[in-house]
Amino acid sequence: MHACTTVNFVDNRPNRPRGLPVVREYGVLSNIEGLGLARLSCRRPLTRRLAELGGLSFRRVSQLLMRAGATGFDITSSLDGRSAVAEMLDRYSTLSGQVHVLSEDDPWRILWGPDRRAFLPFQERLSTLIAWRDPVGRPEDANEVIRGFRAYAAAVGKHAVLLGISRAIVEKLPKSSFHSVWLGTELFYEPKTWHIRGDAGKETRQACNHARKHGGTAREVHPLQDAGVRKGIEDVTEAWMRARPERRSRSFLRTAPLEHAQHRRYFIVEGDERIESLLVCSPVSLRGQYLQDLVRRPDALRGSNELNIVTAMAVFQREGLSLVTGGIIPFYDPNRPRCAQRPQDGGILGRAIGRFDHLFRFSGLQQFRAKFIPSRVVDVYALLWPGVLTPGLVRDLSAILWRG
Repeated sequence: MHACTTVNFVDNRPNRPRGLPVVREYGVLSNIEGLGLARLSCRRPLTRRLAELGGLSFRRVSQLLMRAGATGFDITSSLDGRSAVAEMLDRYSTLSGQVHVLSEDDPWRILWGPDRRAFLPFQERLSTLIAWRDPVGRPEDANEVIRGFRAYAAAVGKHAVLLGISRAIVEKLPKSSFHSVWLGTELFYEPKTWHIRGDAGKETRQACNHARKHGGTAREVHPLQDAGVRKGIEDVTEAWMRARPERRSRSFLRTAPLEHAQHRRYFIVEGDERIESLLVCSPVSLRGQYLQDLVRRPDALRGSNELNIVTAMAVFQREGLSLVTGGIIPFYDPNRPRCAQRPQDGGILGRAIGRFDHLFRFSGLQQFRAKFIPSRVVDVYALLWPGVLTPGLVRDLSAILWRG
């Protein structure tokens, strides 16, 4: 495991090894040794330093910067630069969800790097600039784009938050540039070598056999070409949402299977003349697919979800795709026992994580994904600048991640 180069890293994952010292500040419990996750707390280290340098608060510094105007930044709308953004996604995208930037209903702002060799999508709220996933483009330009994002946030007097940033990016950032917190992992599957043989795949094989034995059949479908299939997708999605009303959301992470149907692929398991399970996949560059949404009826045929994924992976194997990602699994580490894995922090952070865990029931997603052995696991983080947790920041994050 490579050592992290960023400062103040701590391991906030559960099941902390015994004997390591911990620190509790303002109700946040975290390691001071380990992987390298910067402690997120309600401390105000940056503003205290600024005060020592001349009695200037973060707000005052931002106001001074804003007087000069936020000039020198190459920022466009995702609608204006759609063709250029799509071309770079086809070429450079490597992570799940990067394609969200192409949404026409909820446009993103695009911060371009030097010579437009890379870009970072973000949304702007009242107090916060919120970016999503790693910069898209040449890997060597990623750090420059992130530095530009932080500089732009300072120029407009707002917090900078980057969500879903991969470990490789975090380790290369300059010392003390951001505070970070571990969010979970993204699981990757290599289609050429993926299989469900042996003891590791026994549970999946049993589930698929049960579904087939009771009349379940799986296939890829095309809702834009078949009105009956489209109606079936609407029905199974509505049944899934009725079971838990909190699933209805206007967040950019919402489950809306028929949005952008021209870019997506659909796999279904049918039984008793209805769709039991629906798997929606989105592209990751031209080389891979993202298993984005898995929707089932509350009384679906047991094993239908597993059969859906196995069918899709078989198709991707035949097509010669180089990667498939299961997306970010919040607070999940496949190297630890299958149990509650969210960080055991207290205070504001712990309560916020607990609320999202209760709403989205990440533990169930963890248990299901654990059935499929990944080829590669990538830790993902949230980066914050400055490292101050304020009500405005929490409000903005809640608004963009969960809009009912």
